[in-house]
Amino acid sequence: MKRIILIAALALPAWIAAQEKPADPQTKPAQKQPKKEQAAPPKTDQAKKARLDDEALMPSLSRSPTGYVEDAAVGTMVRVRFDAGFDMTAPDRAEFFYGKCGCYRATGGDSDAPGPGTVVVTKLRFQEAHVDLEYGLARRFSLFVDGGGRSIQPQAGYDWLTSKNVASPFGSQTGPGDFQAGFKFAALASRDGYLTFQLRTYFPTGNSRLGLGTNHYSVEPTLLFTRKVTREIALAGQFGVWHPINGSTSAGTGGDPSQSFAGNVLEYGFGASRRFLLAENLRVAPVVELVAWSVRSGFVTLSNATPSAAANIVNAKVGARFFVASHNSIYVGFGRQVSHIGWYRDFFRLEYARVF
Repeated sequence: MKRIILIAALALPAWIAAQEKPADPQTKPAQKQPKKEQAAPPKTDQAKKARLDDEALMPSLSRSPTGYVEDAAVGTMVRVRFDAGFDMTAPDRAEFFYGKCGCYRATGGDSDAPGPGTVVVTKLRFQEAHVDLEYGLARRFSLFVDGGGRSIQPQAGYDWLTSKNVASPFGSQTGPGDFQAGFKFAALASRDGYLTFQLRTYFPTGNSRLGLGTNHYSVEPTLLFTRKVTREIALAGQFGVWHPINGSTSAGTGGDPSQSFAGNVLEYGFGASRRFLLAENLRVAPVVELVAWSVRSGFVTLSNATPSAAANIVNAKVGARFFVASHNSIYVGFGRQVSHIGWYRDFFRLEYARVF
């Protein structure tokens, strides 16, 4: 018995010391030691989440990424656009760009010809700036206005009176252009696409004697669509007609006096894009588009004749739209005439849009 008591007395201090020893830090953190922060998710997981939530993070992605085919989406938006065209050879064709050549006034063929200059312009460069405001009154209906200015620089011409080429037909002109307004109605509207009817009206606010407007009203009904084939791939298209109202007469052209110098123009186009993720708040969508016009009637003034304006014009467009943060996008694109006849040879567009 004494041996047992002696052994217990010797072992007790060691047992007490063992109980007071701190716990293993691997199994239980010290009371005053801060807890370890949770590791940040890998970048691959962040990118995956950004792809899944891109519609919520960036509502502007629901709109068409095209740059030349009209946007079928309906909503509230502000858009600022700059265009530049090069080597335009027949600017009064069907009075689509500006009014009937002022050369008819100089020759006495038509004293009311509203266009600029006194000679036939055979080469012209132009720039246009537009501010487009669209306001969504309902989910499927919006109103829009488009105002801006134009600058033209004639680079070559032909004088009918002297039968000579002219290096400088008239001086550069700058000022307000024709005003535009209209509405959109989406017959179909979803995150995956739109089918929209648009009516655009042109008001002759630009000075036609300076080449800044057409000198007549026009209406342009258009059917627009956009469709997301996959989360990243989208298609867009349009088909419409530009119809002039009370354009110039055909006086001085040698044609039927009952015909109008201005003519109807069918407009159609198609575009495809593929969106790529660059960062959580940045996407880029390269876009390829084919845009065409079919001039169905009217006249055009050329250096050697005044023939029918009828022509089929096709342009190829390439560019990219950058979606920035949650509501902003920037488009940069270039166009090239691919048909024998065209409005211009080369075209450049820069655009900023903000969706609300």
